[in-house]
Amino acid sequence: MDRLLAEACREFPDWRFSRTEDGRAATSARVALSAATLAELRHIVRAVTPWHVWRSDVGRWWASRNRPFSPAAEEAGAHRTVDGDDLGELCRVIVEQENLADLATGP
Repeated sequence: MDRLLAEACREFPDWRFSRTEDGRAATSARVALSAATLAELRHIVRAVTPWHVWRSDVGRWWASRNRPFSPAAEEAGAHRTVDGDDLGELCRVIVEQENLADLATGP
């Protein structure tokens, strides 16, 4: 097991990482993700870990944050449940919500 894979397994113990024809895959009890590289895959897993991610029966990606945002974050426009056409869009929306919450609650 190479160093980066060992680090990924330690950082995300609830995920199983594997190599695919197209790059890398990560699987948890709730969702399977894929990316071209392990670094990209770790970035995606890091973004979605605090969120419950699923794919609807029509193929749309959804996520709901495991813990509510603070009242200040919600007033600033952070949404606890978001969606996207594909996994990349969903990850971008999740990052936007987390950034809104960070800005609203300050350092």
